[in-house]
Amino acid sequence: MLYAIDLGDDVLELAPGTGTWSAPLAPRTRNLLLVDGSAEILAHNPVAKEEKVRTEIADLFTW
Repeated sequence: MLYAIDLGDDVLELAPGTGTWSAPLAPRTRNLLLVDGSAEILAHNPVAKEEKVRTEIADLFTW
């Protein structure tokens, strides 16, 4: 179902962790922002190092 949705240009993913949703989201958008509280976990996200993907380490409750 996710593959049939037009995501547009910019997508924000909160708490992406190791990338369960990031992997299918990244190819469907021009820019993806991943905001997670753990740099260690985000380092395991396979799309976090792609050119069109930005990452931000932040506490979501204060961000």
